[in-house]
Amino acid sequence: MIIIVFLSVPVGVSLGPSQLGFNDASNVDLNFDVNFGDGFNSFDPLLDSGNINVDFNVDLGGMKYNKSPLTFISRYLQQHLASTAASICLQHGMLIGNRIWSWYSAAIDTDVASTRLKLASTLYCMGDLQMAADVLEDVERRYDNSVQAICGCGGLDLFNTKPLKLFTELLNEGDIDVALANRIAYCVRFLRQEAFCAPPIMYYEMVRAVGDDIQHRRPHERVWMNWAVVDALPFLHYLQYLTFRGLGRRHRQLQAGQSLKDNYVEGIRQDKLFHPETAANLLAHCFEMEGRIDDALNVYLMSQAGKPRNNAANWHIRRLTSAQR
Repeated sequence: MIIIVFLSVPVGVSLGPSQLGFNDASNVDLNFDVNFGDGFNSFDPLLDSGNINVDFNVDLGGMKYNKSPLTFISRYLQQHLASTAASICLQHGMLIGNRIWSWYSAAIDTDVASTRLKLASTLYCMGDLQMAADVLEDVERRYDNSVQAICGCGGLDLFNTKPLKLFTELLNEGDIDVALANRIAYCVRFLRQEAFCAPPIMYYEMVRAVGDDIQHRRPHERVWMNWAVVDALPFLHYLQYLTFRGLGRRHRQLQAGQSLKDNYVEGIRQDKLFHPETAANLLAHCFEMEGRIDDALNVYLMSQAGKPRNNAANWHIRRLTSAQR
């Protein structure tokens, strides 16, 4: 069975039928088919065991990259398939089957962090805290100073923005698979269909609009702002905070909270965060869990000041101020 898949690719490409815009920097011709093997007769995350292959060709303004299957698109697709199927299972109280775990495994080297963090988030949501902690430790070990964070939410100039320079250079040199697995960290995205694999605070990010906020979204924001999207490093520390809190490892919990705070402050000072408002919201929620409501409210207000519209902080401010009345 052949199906055409439309999704947002992590380097800023919104997939359409054939011709796509790359942030107005270049025209991109990008086509691919997804072939589910004969063993894949229906979408049943517990029973099916067919193979997925992706045939893909991309022309980035003269830079051609062809691979069948194209590894990073195949991994990215399986990351979302795994998380969506796991979310369905958790929503309905079902066990997550081996096929879903195999999708996570196949997608694990999408980049340094994003699939691993979504795997850890799924483990946290299903209550396997020690396994989640182990995955998070692995991410922290891999995320060294050589890793470059990049974002594909459309607000960047692909060829002139420093965080994407490494990606485009390696793409042109043909080292894309090595770069993705060892040198690049995408922001972490949860589609609404993946909500049950995300910490509850992320639900607010999926419905961030208040009033007429939706009318004030720029064209490249109209898709991803319906998702929960966060930089990998702050999400790592937030998940560590939640996980060590659940395990009763107070010292590690406080370490994670401090690391999240340090990462946010440094990211703001050096303009290194692509979603600073979301990082601020996660930090504020940690203050909430510590019972420091005034500090939490102040951080939510900082988040709101930086991005007044389409910011989940607006919901959190209303929630906290209502509770204080």
